[in-house]
Amino acid sequence: MKNEMTIEQAKQFLRENMTNGTICPCCNNFVKMYQRKLTSTMVFCLIHFKKNMDRNGNDFQRFISILDQMKLTPNQRADWQKLVYFKLIEPETNERGHVRSGFYRLTKIGIDFVNHQTSVPEFANVYNSKVFGYSETKINISQAIKNKFNYLELMSK
Repeated sequence: MKNEMTIEQAKQFLRENMTNGTICPCCNNFVKMYQRKLTSTMVFCLIHFKKNMDRNGNDFQRFISILDQMKLTPNQRADWQKLVYFKLIEPETNERGHVRSGFYRLTKIGIDFVNHQTSVPEFANVYNSKVFGYSETKINISQAIKNKFNYLELMSK
């Protein structure tokens, strides 16, 4: 007979093992908490969003259209939404709290970050697309623009 556990036991097992990664006892998928770094490409996108905001206002906009104008590679386009992890952009939601796909605006933190008026955590601890805390170390935009994405670094932590 297969080893069975309650949902609460499975949640506890995942909490205890998500830092190093483990196989989920419910879905058999590999799960892990990742330290996501604010990368230069993400900052590059944020700067372009800010320039667009300066021209068109800071209402929710379809940022995919802005990205299309930037002529980014598919790999460069992949991480811009992770700016949400750092509270630099926010998605538009309807009255029921559902996200409107592709529509975002800059937050006050995002505007201040681009304007060199604030720092943000260097890393966001992300599990299942949700933030579970931040690094104590903070960085400004001049530091973040130097952070290149490093797959091996991401996977080793």
